[in-house]
Amino acid sequence: MALERVFISVDPEVASTLVMELSSHSVRETLADYAALVERATAEVGSIFDRAEWNYLAAVLNGTLSDSGWSAGYLLAEVSDAHSLDAEGYRWFGDEPAEIEAKIGSKKSPEVERRVKEFCRKIADLTPLQVRAVLLACRHFWNHNEIDHQHEVWWTMEHRKSFQGEKS
Repeated sequence: MALERVFISVDPEVASTLVMELSSHSVRETLADYAALVERATAEVGSIFDRAEWNYLAAVLNGTLSDSGWSAGYLLAEVSDAHSLDAEGYRWFGDEPAEIEAKIGSKKSPEVERRVKEFCRKIADLTPLQVRAVLLACRHFWNHNEIDHQHEVWWTMEHRKSFQGEKS
């Protein structure tokens, strides 16, 4: 693997927390350790969510991704608000497009409502590292417009690594 030269600054407090020297070798080692943790968390969340849930996540996180401050609670709020305000659950868990219109009246689908509650429960149980893995997967999705969300398993590390030569 070819190394790319980048210049970063490391906060001394972060360096002391990680018990690392401020050398290129220790920074590379620390980033490699972090990447291994993210890779493991990505595999974990890959088995937690199904395709519809991943697509729901990507849809509601479009334009909201930031680098810090996210927790399972914030992620849960995004997903829950998207359903209660925009009936997003009907888009991904409904059988027919007409079900989206049904949310306005009292014709809510018990099955869709159950799926949204189950999805929210899964999100609430995520660890901070798993939340980070979800955010990174969704960032990968939005950085590559050519991804076919109906057929590609875009949330996996294998998919992300297939774009390795490109900038994400």
